[in-house]
Amino acid sequence: MRSLRQRSCAGFTLIELLVCVALLALLLSLAVPSFGSAMLTNRLASYTNEFIGTAQFARSEAIKRNAQVTVCASTDGATCASSATWAQGWIVMCPASTSNANMCAASGTSNLVLQRRPALASDYHFTTDTGSYSLVFPASGVGVNQLTMTLCRFSPQPGNQERRVTVTGTGRTAVVTAHTGACA
Repeated sequence: MRSLRQRSCAGFTLIELLVCVALLALLLSLAVPSFGSAMLTNRLASYTNEFIGTAQFARSEAIKRNAQVTVCASTDGATCASSATWAQGWIVMCPASTSNANMCAASGTSNLVLQRRPALASDYHFTTDTGSYSLVFPASGVGVNQLTMTLCRFSPQPGNQERRVTVTGTGRTAVVTAHTGACA
């Protein structure tokens, strides 16, 4: 009788433990790919929304300050780059007034940086179709150079979705989600 009581309190048998581990492995194999796709969707949406917010900020600052405001790719957070990609970060800037470095003026010779965005995660590309590295908003806020950009994950393997951001001549932004799975 004593040996029967000890056996009922012994815990899991090896077979029960193996069945639990097998079920857990099956559930994880189903959940991990879906989680990865959800993470990609959220990261792409976040980066896209940051760029759209930057474009809207630049347009409103151009109108408010009655001066040209530029959004451009930047590697150092202080000057526009002519060969970098947008994934390396961007800045919003205007020509600084010679009398007051904190004000924008059309005749300024130096630049006043209004906003900085550091580089995206290293496994993402954010490129334009035309190779343009700047977006210039005139003081009126309309007449901006048009720009179409593609945001995608290229490493460790191309993601199954991309975002195409378009800025029109009126400063309006639009986003389209594509599912080509190709990232250049």
